[in-house]
Amino acid sequence: MMETTNGRMLVEMESKLSPRIGLELEYRLPFGNNKYGLVIEPNYYRYQSAGTYSPVYRIEMAATDHAVLQLPLGLRYYSFMGSTTKIFATLSGGYNFVLSGNVHYDRGPATDLHGSFSASGGLGLRFREHISGSRYVTSEIQVTPG
Repeated sequence: MMETTNGRMLVEMESKLSPRIGLELEYRLPFGNNKYGLVIEPNYYRYQSAGTYSPVYRIEMAATDHAVLQLPLGLRYYSFMGSTTKIFATLSGGYNFVLSGNVHYDRGPATDLHGSFSASGGLGLRFREHISGSRYVTSEIQVTPG
């Protein structure tokens, strides 16, 4: 759910999956028996959604369409399960750059979107050099009156 404020208006956007395209780069730190690594995961996504808000005892509609470039940097910890299998946990934080987009309201001015910081965490499994993992991202795009 994306919540934005514009003076008196609170918009609740629908929760939905948003495909992302990105790259993961990892540098294993040369201490701690190769159990630590630095990770950078730049990615791009586009989000389109619509929602409702109640300015004064009525229901109005709002819609957004925005593109974001995320630049998270994190720390990864490996736990060895054998010679070919490792599980890992990753904590990261970064900045979300809004490349384009705003929120359009039925009544009232459109508002611009601005980037913000986000945090994420994830767990994964590395078998030989193949990797599988999941990540939970908390992010909020800032809205300012237009």
